[in-house]
Amino acid sequence: MDNNKVMKSMKTIMKKKNKKLRTIITLLLCVIISALLSGCGGEKSTETVETANYNVGDYITFGRYDLDGKKQNGTESIEWLVIDKQDGQVLVISKDILFTNRFTNESHDKDQWDNSEIRKIMNVDFYDEAFNEDEKGIILTTNVSPGENPYYGIHPGMPTEDKIFLLSVDEITKYMPSEESRKCSISELATQTTYGFPSYWCTRTPGQSDGSLVVLGCSDGVIEYDGFYKPNYFGIRPAMWLDSELLKEYAPKSGQQGGGEGENGGKGGETPPPEVIMVCEVGDIITYGRYEQDNNASNGRENIEWIVLDVQDGKALVFSLCGLEWQQYNKTDEEVTWESCTLREWLNNDFLNGVFSDGEKSMICTTMVPPVGDRDASTEDKVFLLSEREMKKYEEYYINCDGTEYADANNKATVVIDPEIDDSRVVSYDSAWCRSDAGNTATEISTMTISAKLSVNEYSLVRPAMWIELSE
Repeated sequence: MDNNKVMKSMKTIMKKKNKKLRTIITLLLCVIISALLSGCGGEKSTETVETANYNVGDYITFGRYDLDGKKQNGTESIEWLVIDKQDGQVLVISKDILFTNRFTNESHDKDQWDNSEIRKIMNVDFYDEAFNEDEKGIILTTNVSPGENPYYGIHPGMPTEDKIFLLSVDEITKYMPSEESRKCSISELATQTTYGFPSYWCTRTPGQSDGSLVVLGCSDGVIEYDGFYKPNYFGIRPAMWLDSELLKEYAPKSGQQGGGEGENGGKGGETPPPEVIMVCEVGDIITYGRYEQDNNASNGRENIEWIVLDVQDGKALVFSLCGLEWQQYNKTDEEVTWESCTLREWLNNDFLNGVFSDGEKSMICTTMVPPVGDRDASTEDKVFLLSEREMKKYEEYYINCDGTEYADANNKATVVIDPEIDDSRVVSYDSAWCRSDAGNTATEISTMTISAKLSVNEYSLVRPAMWIELSE
């Protein structure tokens, strides 16, 4: 029997409106197809029918870019919002404004998307800087239509074929219909632009004249159909179509739109699986685990970034790039060691279990943590603090840090007097705990330029360290 004829007949019959007839025919056809498959040499079909489980509203992590404008600490992961899915493909737009650029310069202010400066930058400079070769293989070439303005008859230019593009007004109103859905944050890199309109993100649609461009306010999501002058610097939110099956092999979705812990977003999703981290070098920045960092619980948790301090025997010693949380070294003011302090218990229980998936935890090594002083003892930990000696050992790659936005909003910095500056001046600063056998003093200032000690029941930032296995 011809399988193609059977399937064609099924599609024709299923169009009939009689519900009972459709049900009976469906059952019969399932039996027929099952019999056909079972009679084909006794072999099972190896065809994959499951598609990648990406839904509109999901956030994914893909590519890296210098989003904080600090070259010394490497690049940061880029988060994207899924706004459409069809035929094994997903359309994504960057969650936030990534950088700023002019649409085109003054001498070419009448150029539309097809000849624009920003099109070249996005498809050459940004494309090469943000994505590795594997990632580039997931990005599809898209037929990009001209973006017409529904209120003005300005010619929008010619169609193009692009990997990366700006959305048109039509696409924005289709995929992001509410003002709330169009709001976004601005990367630290973009905020460094002090001219133009970095808090407005631009489209590829012309405004009321050849020299203007439709833009949207990131704080209110309002579309400015009249447009702003093209040579101004605007916020850029790139968009692209991705092969969802290849993307599924690359990394799972990293979160969902909205929904804090216990809601639709769960714990904010998962980071790329541990096997993605195969090779890294000292000084690299990697992402592993998720923790609240932007002080916005509604969008889930964010990927934690770690700097690689050491690589030995297929394992990497990593140290959080930022201070993640304010904690006491010990809940009570008493003589404690690293072995007995409550911060060690928190790191290896609440933090470990709340931040990492089971797969990620399996890649975190149990480490023999050496004693710091005569009264201290060795411990076995998954997560630990660096000692003052270890911080100095890795000083070349040790990056001074601030707290995250979440940590800053919950600032519990201890106020101290620093005699090296002024014995009458009270100074408040961000500090990070180090591992100590402490009588009742156990911290080193994270900048390593001011020396001071805190009581163990005072608050300081926590920058965890751990050894993780690298996949082969």
